[in-house]
Amino acid sequence: MKTAGDIVKAKGNHMEFVLSGDTLSNALSIMVKKNIGSIVVMESENVVGIWTERHLMKSILNKEFNIETAIVKDYMTKQIDIVDYKEPVYKLSDKMLGLYTRYFFVEKNKKIIGILSSGDIIRGCLIESKSEVKSLGWEYYEKRMH
Repeated sequence: MKTAGDIVKAKGNHMEFVLSGDTLSNALSIMVKKNIGSIVVMESENVVGIWTERHLMKSILNKEFNIETAIVKDYMTKQIDIVDYKEPVYKLSDKMLGLYTRYFFVEKNKKIIGILSSGDIIRGCLIESKSEVKSLGWEYYEKRMH
């Protein structure tokens, strides 16, 4: 069965990041340039949070909000959801729904090796499901129906 580590390997483990003291304007510029919906927040070599398009959407409603001067660490989510690289794709899907989150950081040997979005996990489930159906030998039924 496909795992979190398999999905990270297939999509690539590069994570776009900003430092916690960077401005939201800088974070947003990177996100727009890379066409991504979230950015990892780092301090030294450690992941300390995530900032997403949803954070921006909520912040814009505040009249005092200024994206040019706002600092990432003041607006990011500090609680990150971590899964083991061996976690099966269907369990990832259940966990994502149960925790009501859209991103998982994938860990191997106590080190973050990548990030998975809800889209990555849905794609992984669909690929796994298609593979399972093929292994069942549905060709037999398809021939009978014609």
